[in-house]
Amino acid sequence: MMNTKFQIKEKLILLSIYGLFTFYSSAQDYQSNVCTPKGNPVVAFITGESSDSARAYYDAYYASTYPNAIQLLTYDGYSSTRKFNCHGFAWHISDGGTDRWIGYGYPYDNEPEYGYWQDESYDETTNAFQRKVNWSSGDHSAITTVHPDTLISKWNEFPFMKHAWDDSPYGTSNLKYYRLNFFVTGPSLICDDPELYSLSNTPGGTITWSQSNNISRYSSQGSNPCYFSPASDGMGWISADFTSGCGTSFTVLSPKDVWVGEPDAPYNILDEICYGYCAGQECIFRAENNNEISTTSYYWSVSNGYVTFGQGDLSASIYFSYPGMAMISVYAYNDCGQSSVTNKYVYVSNCGRGLMVYPNPAKDEITFSIDEELELSKDAVYEITDNFMNKLVAEPLNTKEKTINISGLKKGLYYISVYTSGELITEKFLKD
Repeated sequence: MMNTKFQIKEKLILLSIYGLFTFYSSAQDYQSNVCTPKGNPVVAFITGESSDSARAYYDAYYASTYPNAIQLLTYDGYSSTRKFNCHGFAWHISDGGTDRWIGYGYPYDNEPEYGYWQDESYDETTNAFQRKVNWSSGDHSAITTVHPDTLISKWNEFPFMKHAWDDSPYGTSNLKYYRLNFFVTGPSLICDDPELYSLSNTPGGTITWSQSNNISRYSSQGSNPCYFSPASDGMGWISADFTSGCGTSFTVLSPKDVWVGEPDAPYNILDEICYGYCAGQECIFRAENNNEISTTSYYWSVSNGYVTFGQGDLSASIYFSYPGMAMISVYAYNDCGQSSVTNKYVYVSNCGRGLMVYPNPAKDEITFSIDEELELSKDAVYEITDNFMNKLVAEPLNTKEKTINISGLKKGLYYISVYTSGELITEKFLKD
């Protein structure tokens, strides 16, 4: 970039001290154009260096004026350099290009950096993690870092800075973010046969494909489109580097995530919304899957009920029809096939309908009573099981209310079940 009003005033003061030539009058400078990723020319210059005394002064001045910005070294132990400016760094050098000064400012009106997005090599995005940033009202460019509020930019022929987005001489408004407008397109799934992938928007030049170890390139290197075939199942990627017709290479193309083969099985089933496992009620369960890109859909089932909604989704609602041990199952599938089954076992109780246990928790004995509406058959029995469904007690039952001694049980959760001629009713209790 060249001179804002602030910089012109500041630069005149500095130049009067050191008697330096301005950029556009230096005999050391000569035009050496570069090009956009699509091969269109960009006016650029190879420039001479400032004196060591000037560079030392600039470094000290900006260190005191912007103490929170970090000066990055360039050449000979200094940060300040005249070999490149903000546009040259952000749009050319950061992608592997050599030193250039892009945008030659007053007395010219041309802004060559605009060519990078006017020819659609880059397009504007709202994603602050994208690589390029331009101040549309401040004549400045930068690149992003892993931290969205931190940028790296060159400040004219002054220091090369890592700084907060709002800690520079260029203002805090009209920042625009740009992403490289080249994408690997193609399916996100490879089964048995080769699939076709393309690098979009390339006007000519050389493409170099690369891929993960579980994917093989089927077509010759540089083909566009290009076939890729499966090597082994699992997560993979396909990427491409592009060298434009004028010899500039761009290696920041985002890989295309690709899954190869049948999906991974969900590694767990979690309760998403469930207020106890009760007969006659519903619970919502969610499958946990580390590789959702591998999966087109999910199939749910339950041993003593049915799926009420969400079949095919990551989460599903399951209705328990009757009490007892229930096995909830889910598997993932895609166009290549289906995964193995993941199971979750739960004990479904009657949740107080027809059977009451008190006191609860209890220490030495409990009393359970059966609803008056239920009839006991001659062969009715009651059972006590632990939390692992081990049967601890099984005795005949000939009364609707019974007190039993539990002092011999260890502390923990237990279930009491009554088998009548009509149904099984279950309730849980806690031994204190």
